Amino acid sequence: MKKSVLLALCFVLVIGLMAHSAELAKEYVDVFGWGSIAASEKEYPPKSEFKKELFDFRDGKCFVSANEARENLNIRAMMKDGKNIGEFLAKVKQQYAQELKTRTRDVTKTIFWASHNKDGEAIAKTWPTSLASLPDWQSLEEKSLLCEEDVEGWNSLGWKRENAEVEMNLWLKAVKPGWKLYVAFFTGFEREMPEARYWDEAVGGYKNPSEDVISEPIAAGTIEFK
Repeated sequence: MKKSVLLALCFVLVIGLMAHSAELAKEYVDVFGWGSIAASEKEYPPKSEFKKELFDFRDGKCFVSANEARENLNIRAMMKDGKNIGEFLAKVKQQYAQELKTRTRDVTKTIFWASHNKDGEAIAKTWPTSLASLPDWQSLEEKSLLCEEDVEGWNSLGWKRENAEVEMNLWLKAVKPGWKLYVAFFTGFEREMPEARYWDEAVGGYKNPSEDVISEPIAAGTIEFK
């Protein structure tokens, strides 16, 4: 019995790894381009199969239904120049060799900026017009995930509605037609900051804060709600 369970678990693991390591369907690049995102409120865009019916892509933006996105927003990102995560990660580590000395883990990071706050007040300033530029107002949510070795070979990342934290959940519950999100993907590493250590009364000792040292944006794009 134990052997059967173990074999079943191994099978699931192998299938999962195969799904992630599958080749990115070329239509994603043909339609959206490298360094871009593909967003849908219908289902999570599969990596190896391009389903045209999932997307409403016009004027360089992904349009999604506000009503549907409250419960089901999905994003696939295509890495800049078709490079994989490991290549961008290596560049970050080379650029920040000093900070690398206190590295704790490698990460991928997704950051969202919203055009409006959840109360409907417009907060966006100048909207980015290229992959190299980033919004100049406060982000809505920043999510870092562990970047394991098998992830380094990927040239595509994703985000699902279930990944949303508290603020993003509240925002999506309130989203209205005409509101927009700008989303950007990064990779890098998390490090402790001994140079900024502080006394923590709760633990009765010094603590080192942490920070993410991340790459330039490696994929980004605009989602407009309809």
